[in-house]
Amino acid sequence: MDFSGLLDAPAGKHGKIIIRNGHWEFEDKTGEALRFYGTNLCMESVFLDKETAEKIADRIAMNGYNSVRFHAFDRILTKETAPGSIEFNSDKLDQMDYLFHCLKQRGIYITIDLYISRL
Repeated sequence: MDFSGLLDAPAGKHGKIIIRNGHWEFEDKTGEALRFYGTNLCMESVFLDKETAEKIADRIAMNGYNSVRFHAFDRILTKETAPGSIEFNSDKLDQMDYLFHCLKQRGIYITIDLYISRL
């Protein structure tokens, strides 16, 4: 079964997500409540090669999910040689950015946790 046809890709095409009358809506779709259904990608699962990122994004879309939470990735994203630093590992940042791009192109929104596992 493939529920990807339920997604309205790319994510963000209807403007910002705002709160109106106690529920989420797209900026340009007044009166139409928005719901998010999704999953988590934790730690190393955020850092994938491009082929795998595309496959994972396809599978998440096929499940009909319209959101993904990137969780507990911050320790891996920063350089190990600089403890306590916020200097990014450019290879890991590129991998995460590409996965983010793949998900967005399929109509999937991303939330991230900041400062979960970094020392």
